[in-house]
Amino acid sequence: MNLLDALKQMGLTEYESKAYMKLVEHGHLSAKEASELSGIPYSKVYTTLISLVDKGWVIVKEGRPKKYRPVEPSFASEIALKKQTHVLCDASKLINETLQSLFSEDTAVGKSEIWSIKGSDNVLRKFEEVLNLSNEEIFCLLLNIDNNLVHIDALLQKAKNRGCKVFAVYKKSPENKVNPHFNNFIVWESSHKIEGKGIFLFADSKVIFLGSLDERSVALWSNDLSLAEVVNNIISIDKLEKYSGFIHK
Repeated sequence: MNLLDALKQMGLTEYESKAYMKLVEHGHLSAKEASELSGIPYSKVYTTLISLVDKGWVIVKEGRPKKYRPVEPSFASEIALKKQTHVLCDASKLINETLQSLFSEDTAVGKSEIWSIKGSDNVLRKFEEVLNLSNEEIFCLLLNIDNNLVHIDALLQKAKNRGCKVFAVYKKSPENKVNPHFNNFIVWESSHKIEGKGIFLFADSKVIFLGSLDERSVALWSNDLSLAEVVNNIISIDKLEKYSGFIHK
């Protein structure tokens, strides 16, 4: 990213960015001088400078001709950042309040689909999304994962607070000494080395998520009801709770 691009990212147009850079370089300029030095057409330079004044990047000194002086870059960019942050927060709040309640996995991707997800960030993002949308029950199995455990534990707690029934197991290799305190995970230490790192998630008896978290992270996500029914016949949280005594916390 160059300086011109950086100014545009802060909300300035290309003409405004060029004009501001020349003002900083020369200290203060008339509209004619700004046009000549920046290459902005004279017919556009007045509206460009007025816009910079409105956005808080430039101040104007009355006279014949008027002179335009740049606001200190650190101050102007800080104000612009605060404005953009405020706008984005308001936009995010509006989107969440009006669209989140209408969102449904079934309508978003269609019924009976299986999706492949690649990349560790994308795998974790989808995993968190499934957790956040679950409202009835969650079975979660993590294999030999070192990172993100505390964060995932917190997401499971939020699900519990929503009324979800949660059964979560963290299975690790004996050489893995990571063993933080969990509120929701049963820690199951395998007697033999576990190769690879993986996630299995079954939510609300309809959403299946199976993935790996290694150098080539990949996951499968499905809302296929027939497939979910097969998995549900194998995995019952009520049954798991009855037979979980052999797993030591």
